[in-house]
Parts: sequence; C-alpha cells; structure tokens
Amino acid sequence: METVSKAVLKLHVSEGDSPREWDNLSIIATKNFVGDESISDPIDWLAKKIGLTEDGVMRIANKLGVNYYTDEVRAELEERFFNKFVGKPLYKYEHGNIALSTTPFGCRWDSGQVGYIYTTKEKARENFGIKRITKDVRTSVMAILEGELETFETYVRGEVYGYTVEDEDGEVLDSCGGFYGTNWDSNGILDHVGYVEHGLASTRAEILEILEETDIDY
Repeated sequence: METVSKAVLKLHVSEGDSPREWDNLSIIATKNFVGDESISDPIDWLAKKIGLTEDGVMRIANKLGVNYYTDEVRAELEERFFNKFVGKPLYKYEHGNIALSTTPFGCRWDSGQVGYIYTTKEKARENFGIKRITKDVRTSVMAILEGELETFETYVRGEVYGYTVEDEDGEVLDSCGGFYGTNWDSNGILDHVGYVEHGLASTRAEILEILEETDIDY
C-alpha cells in the first residue's frame, strides 16, 4: 500500500449531537439546567416520583417538626427516592466553564445541587438481564451513569472534537468528527484515524502520542 510521506494530523472542535439523545441508561433531571427532565421544585418533583401526595409530604413535615418546603423534608424524600430508583444527586460547578459531578464541589459560591441522575430499577434489570438489584448491581449501574454523565459534561463544555489528515499540499486525505472529550485512548478517535495507511504512525501507541502532542484548533 502506497503511503503519504508528509501527511499531517490536525485536531479541531467539531459538531456533535447531545448525548442525551442517545440510548442512555441514565435519566438526568435538573432545575435551571439542561437535561431530560425539568424540576420546578425539588420537593414536589421527588414526591411525584415516589408516589406521595401533598398530604403525604405534609405528614412527613409534621413528623419532622418543620415546614413543607425545607431541606429536612427534601432529605427524607431523597432517601425514599434513592430506595425506589438507582441514582445520586447531581451537582454543577460553573466558573468560566462547567463541571458536573455526583459529589458536591468545594466552592459554595459557584456550585450547588442542580438535580439528579438516576435510572429505574426496571431499566437496570433489563440492562443486566437480572431479577434482583443487589449492592454490586447498584455499583455497576452507577458506573454506567457516571460514564454517561462524563460524556454529557464534555458536550455541555463544548469539548467535542474532530480530525483531518492532510498531505503536504493541504489536500484532505481523511477526516471525521464527533469525538467527545480529550481522552484519545477511549473516545473512539483511534479507531477512525487511518494512521498506518497515511504514514502518520505504525502503532496505536505512536498515534496516541501524536494526538496528545497535537494542538487543537479552536
């Protein structure tokens, strides 16, 4: 096979579909942020999800000795919610860019809880082909949800990339886009770059090193 001796690999920001349009195991519900479900008020949303009426929530508030819309009531509803579903609270940090996590950020000013990432037990059982949701299954489900959240985070941060391979005259020999994040070893780009036929590298490790050293055209 003829190779091109002076091919150049270039990276650039690329268009990409929202990962929330994919076939996800997770459901992302947020207040004042993008997701699959919108939360107007967390207590009302949680109550509806776990099948509690307003009177039911009021009984919880009375038992706790607090008002209806309080953190204590929400904490009680969250505990019941995470017994019925598999998931975690969702936190956002925004200061120049956006970070998402299922654990709180250290900054009290630029971060806070924005919702939940979760899935139904029915979807989890179907995904794993099982009948019971054990502790180990919950751990495996959360690993998938965390991975889907990480991909979504790269999308909302605008970290979707593409590449071109050009010859010495600038002619495009190969191109592809829609790779999420800069983990070149796992985001799929290595399965698409024709690095051998274009003379860029002879091994996967070599092209990975080239990718890590290549500047991204923003």
